[in-house]
Amino acid sequence: PTGGTNGGKFVKTTAVPHAYMTHQLSSELTAGLGIFVPFGSSASFDPAWAGRYNTISTELKTLALNPSLTFKLSPQVSVGGGLTMQHIDGKLAKGADFGSGALGSIITAQVQAAAAANPGVPIATIQQNVLNQLSPLINQISGNPAFSGRVDVEGKDWGTGFNVGVMFEPDEHTRVGIAYRSAVNHTL
Repeated sequence: PTGGTNGGKFVKTTAVPHAYMTHQLSSELTAGLGIFVPFGSSASFDPAWAGRYNTISTELKTLALNPSLTFKLSPQVSVGGGLTMQHIDGKLAKGADFGSGALGSIITAQVQAAAAANPGVPIATIQQNVLNQLSPLINQISGNPAFSGRVDVEGKDWGTGFNVGVMFEPDEHTRVGIAYRSAVNHTL
């Protein structure tokens, strides 16, 4: 069993910025720029919480810049497209159970020594005897925050993608459109 706290309050309300602007270049052509956050995540737990070996904190921030152009084919039909340039900044932290790692080395050494001293005894029996003898130590060290370390990983990257769309306006009160936004791949 892993000891520790329940993690505390791990989510905070966060403002998500975005801005969009257009400029009509001619009666048929309009340029636009979108600056927005496509996704993000932030969670932080008490470093001694029971799930620390899965996560202590996660923070992903993205920002996309999306210049675009639209062209009016007719009074009812417009087409458009744009390029997406997306930046990601990621930070991940999790606990490392160094106590259990050290115990593994101790148990292996004890089993090897007992096997050498008792050549006729099945290895499964020797392993069980060693685990029984070391159980107080195992219970004290395994999963104990005092013997935990921490692993922090950070990464940043730029990725690109595109978007296209068509809009149909049968009358001044109705617009129907379809759009496609490509995937943007990142390597952190």
